[in-house]
Amino acid sequence: MRKRSSWIKPADAPIFEYIQDAGEVNPAILARNTDFHRKYASERCRALSTYSTLESLGKGYHRLTNIGEQYLEEELDAEVLRSTNSEQLTEREWWINLRV
Repeated sequence: MRKRSSWIKPADAPIFEYIQDAGEVNPAILARNTDFHRKYASERCRALSTYSTLESLGKGYHRLTNIGEQYLEEELDAEVLRSTNSEQLTEREWWINLRV
């Protein structure tokens, strides 16, 4: 069972799982396939991006990062992830921040 953290919402599991299966998606596609409102799907994708579990590809599209994959595979405890509060941080920079 995946360890939840204070920043993980119940809606995040189906979001992660759909993006894992679909690859790159935007909030409209995500909303149609998860029964969440497009605006809520967009908000959650932005929030998940700040924890480096999703990568923003521009024009609303997101994909799962290696960190997101590790969380889904239960190889990473979400509690250790810290918000970067910036979608500009690369995955390499995130790992460096994690070690600090």
